[in-house]
Amino acid sequence: MGEAAAPPFVLDTSVVTAATRGDPDIIGLVREYAARGQLLVIPAMAIAGASLDARGEEADDLLGGLELLDNVTIAPLRGTEQAARLADIIASPVISRGLGLARCA
Repeated sequence: MGEAAAPPFVLDTSVVTAATRGDPDIIGLVREYAARGQLLVIPAMAIAGASLDARGEEADDLLGGLELLDNVTIAPLRGTEQAARLADIIASPVISRGLGLARCA
């Protein structure tokens, strides 16, 4: 009988944010996991949080690069609660101004 597959590691917002900031230790760790075939899961909420924290083309490229790895699965939003939390973040006045969104009064 073969060995059971190792459970996937879930990357939280702090790890994804560090990667989008170009942290060489985190990027090296993700590359090492990829080389070993370790499955990684990145929740969509973690990507949204990291994207809000580290804005810019380079951060977007690093996030896109994570998604391209064969060992990475992006976990979608889970239900209305997470969708509502994401909407609250996007609708906050600071974020809305940063994204060029306007509230209708």
